[in-house]
Amino acid sequence: MFVQDFHELILYELVLGVGASLVSGADISILYDSVDKTYRRQSTQSLANMQLCSGSGESIAAILGGLLVTFSFHHALIANAVAAWIPVFVALALVEPTYQKMSNVSHLKNLQQVMRHLFLNPDRMVLLIFLNLVIWGLSTFIAVWIFQKYWEENGIPLIYFGVLWALYNISVGLVGKQVHRLEHKWGPIPLLIFLGLAPITGYLGMALTTGYIGVALGILFYFSRGVNHVLLKDALNWRTPSSFRATANSIQSFFFRLGFALVGPGVGLLIDSHGIRFTLLTLGSVFAILYLVALTPLISLIRKTAPSYIPDQ
Repeated sequence: MFVQDFHELILYELVLGVGASLVSGADISILYDSVDKTYRRQSTQSLANMQLCSGSGESIAAILGGLLVTFSFHHALIANAVAAWIPVFVALALVEPTYQKMSNVSHLKNLQQVMRHLFLNPDRMVLLIFLNLVIWGLSTFIAVWIFQKYWEENGIPLIYFGVLWALYNISVGLVGKQVHRLEHKWGPIPLLIFLGLAPITGYLGMALTTGYIGVALGILFYFSRGVNHVLLKDALNWRTPSSFRATANSIQSFFFRLGFALVGPGVGLLIDSHGIRFTLLTLGSVFAILYLVALTPLISLIRKTAPSYIPDQ
């Protein structure tokens, strides 16, 4: 409400970034430290519930924010400020569960231990899960920043943007709620195949179609995100010790955001120079290659070690 120029806006965004970094990894770590370690189902369902709440919140915000902006941006900013205080009071009510602590030898050695676990682990599954979390998280997040331009070029009225955003976001939570049941029924491999093929199909489909068909295909990115944020994130956290689980999640988030910081501007330049359809075709082709390079090895490894992939139900 009090920002008057671009420099103050940058300062505001930096403060938001610091706040987000303090949450990064800690919320999921608390969730996993709070559930019974004997049963995977509890943590998977809790993670899915967490995702459903997040998607529902974003959906409500999309519709409510669009409604408030019709009056003025000032109303939307006030509502945002009020909503931002709610997590503060929720955090005050949290009771931290017991967890293992890392040694106090040095922060550098502790960081080296985390990095060895993620990147030099004898169990290749950990590295492959980590890489695919980052890659397929990027595959959907890049699309999010293209949607509005795509909708505009396809003649979708601005009044529907908030509604589309809400439908997309709620689908993440609804799909995530089904992940554990589908994994228990079919195993992880069909879900992983879908996770990778959905964004590839979304990019290529949006490039080759127009109008509402292309818009409808955009929901595939959110279906993929719903699977990714439950299936792979759950698999990584079950393989990460409680003592540095929050740090591992934070590092995964860092690599994801670093990847977008590196790729995002290039995607924007590609749209400006060659148009959105060429960009969509390029992204679809790139992620098809990454499917072969990163996801196929994970699927192959799961086939070889299927009994050890799924902890006790």
